[in-house]
Amino acid sequence: MINRLPLLFALLAASLCSTASFAQQISEMEETAAAPAVDLQKLDQTYGFQDLKFETPVSAVKHLVLVETTGQTKIYRRTTDSKALGNAQVATLLYFFYKGKLTSVRLTTKGYTNSRALLDHFTELYGTGFQANEHTEKRSWTGKKVYLGYEESPLTNDATVYLWSTKLTNQRRADEQKAAQTVTPSHRTITLPRR
Repeated sequence: MINRLPLLFALLAASLCSTASFAQQISEMEETAAAPAVDLQKLDQTYGFQDLKFETPVSAVKHLVLVETTGQTKIYRRTTDSKALGNAQVATLLYFFYKGKLTSVRLTTKGYTNSRALLDHFTELYGTGFQANEHTEKRSWTGKKVYLGYEESPLTNDATVYLWSTKLTNQRRADEQKAAQTVTPSHRTITLPRR
């Protein structure tokens, strides 16, 4: 029994050290989870994309070419835009104006290299974002005034990024709901005469 005593002390000490190490790892994980993973305040302060702020009237933006009209939303591209953003090459860059005001911006990329470079660009600006599933490359940054979403196709690795004004997007959705309600015929009860 005397020969085993040092061994027991060694095992007990090792156990305490690994428990302390484990507790420290848990503490570090909790601190990481509690730390803000994104800089949403910076996203809200930007309130737009590059040199354009959301709510800018279409008449104040030069070099726009109309691409499509959907209801009260007009989609444009700008002839002076650079296709380079950070280290990414952007395939398309479109501006959505609802009732004449810049509401959202959509960017697309082709292939893994450009998509990840674009993700790196937004991560550098606003942090890592929220990722619900670690097995899909879909992230979101939700500020009080601005939403930013990144989604990458698992098949092609092409990516789509949306930035939008929360206020104007909510207004557009409310207007669309109201319009849908007025278009839907009301249900009336018809009373037929008795015979």
